[in-house]
Amino acid sequence: MNLSHLNRRQFLLASAAAATLSRPVRAATTTRPDHVIVAIARGGWDTTFSLDPKLGHKVIEGPVSRHETKDDVEYLLELNQNQVVQCNDYRRPAVRTFFENWGSRTAVLNGQFVGSITHDPCRLRILTGTADFSSPDFATVFGYEFGRDLPLGSIDFSASSFPGPLAATTGRVGHRNQLRALLDPELFMKPAPGATDPLPLRRLDLSERDLIRDFMERRADRFRGLVGEGGANDRHVDDLLESIDRRDRVLEVGPELVGDLMIGEEPSLEQQTSLAVDLLTKGLCRSITLKDAGNWDTHRANDEQHVLHEHFFRTIDNMLHELQAAGMLERTLVFVCSEMGRTPRINADAGKDHWGHTTQLLVGGGVNGGHRFGGTDDYGEGQWVDFATGEVFAKGERMKYDNVVAGILHMLDVDPEKWLPGVKPFLASSLV
Repeated sequence: MNLSHLNRRQFLLASAAAATLSRPVRAATTTRPDHVIVAIARGGWDTTFSLDPKLGHKVIEGPVSRHETKDDVEYLLELNQNQVVQCNDYRRPAVRTFFENWGSRTAVLNGQFVGSITHDPCRLRILTGTADFSSPDFATVFGYEFGRDLPLGSIDFSASSFPGPLAATTGRVGHRNQLRALLDPELFMKPAPGATDPLPLRRLDLSERDLIRDFMERRADRFRGLVGEGGANDRHVDDLLESIDRRDRVLEVGPELVGDLMIGEEPSLEQQTSLAVDLLTKGLCRSITLKDAGNWDTHRANDEQHVLHEHFFRTIDNMLHELQAAGMLERTLVFVCSEMGRTPRINADAGKDHWGHTTQLLVGGGVNGGHRFGGTDDYGEGQWVDFATGEVFAKGERMKYDNVVAGILHMLDVDPEKWLPGVKPFLASSLV
């Protein structure tokens, strides 16, 4: 390829593709992923609906057959001796379709202890492995470790990630696709309530942007000379300069990052998943975080979990087909989760409340698929497991959020000790 004839945007795209190919070569015997997608059913799913069957249980109340049609029947689908899911071909047929298509590539982690029953602290724990809101989540860490030469290491469509000290390497599309307003020079946002003028009030031309960049760089150099001394202050200055550089790279590939997302509208899960595959295929980032906009927090009318499961699993199934068609599935780890589970019993409002034990799915590259690891007891609490095999034992260890995240970092070829010192990784779900 003759790079002398490429414009800056084309050059950056070519550089991104080259960076994808030029990363350190791993041993041929491993199946470590090159990309990560995190898909969150935000609000707390009821694992008894599919992933942790309790059909006919005396204590734990799961979905029941209403027999509205002959197909409205709850039943267990045994994929193999170690993997069983609960299905209903009338209310949530997509669950069966998902596991028939991808069960052999899916690890089901049952009974993970989250350590909280509050939404944000639970989400923090399952994504970062810590209770510290300043810690980075594993998708951001992976983007930082392996995506430094790309326009962005990681991208968040969900407003659910925790970039922590790695914020300079990641980008957020915004809960209402606000990023589009920054990338499209012709686009103006609607006026704020009580105002008449759209935002921004004016656009900077290239010369003005260059002047601002020059000022920021000289200001950063001045701060480094005053308070740097190679410590934390220097790192903050470096982050500022890296953010400016990544901003320029992001501006060059703006249309690829936002696709056809509309500003002011929350992107649907279908839009997010399709764009995620496109972005990874083009080599614009290493990891992406997505969120289902449905209300999984079913304190009332827990039967709504039928519709939520159907939409979520159908969309994730379609995304996996897209990854496979693009030749990306074997190189992509897909982490499917909800921040918490729901109580074993139905409450007075026919709903279920928050529960500190949940299930997660790992699909794709590096995953020891076709297995169910861990489990819950007759009270819906996580059981003791062997971290090497994932088998339930009378005496073992509790599968906690930090162990799972450490295991995922190991799977991604990131040293868990660096980010979660002293935490024992849960390795049963990993092939590497």
